[in-house]
Amino acid sequence: MPGDSLAEFNQLIPCCGHFIWEEEGRCVILGCPSGVDLSVVTVGDRVTLTRGNRSAVATRSQWRDAILGFVDQIDAFYADSAPRAPIDDNELSAGWASFLREWRHRRHAGAQESVGFAD
Repeated sequence: MPGDSLAEFNQLIPCCGHFIWEEEGRCVILGCPSGVDLSVVTVGDRVTLTRGNRSAVATRSQWRDAILGFVDQIDAFYADSAPRAPIDDNELSAGWASFLREWRHRRHAGAQESVGFAD
């Protein structure tokens, strides 16, 4: 998304529950430092994933399809789960609402890219 930012503490796969809030219309996520992290570098149609001294290379479409497949598995898991109790904290509730909007936006943008409609 425009304005995406990364910080040293961002992790691709967080370890545990994390705190999510909305700040200036953006979703901000903070978690513990024990998750799985790897570098994802895209150059042209080539995506290189690196963790420690190991690397893997995929095409942009292979990486996108893997991510979209994972997102769809997560969506199916939550759709099949019991309904969640409402969040009784306005700031936390707004954070999760912001997260879900961004989740859906990114899923839609990824699908549009796969059929040639994205930039």
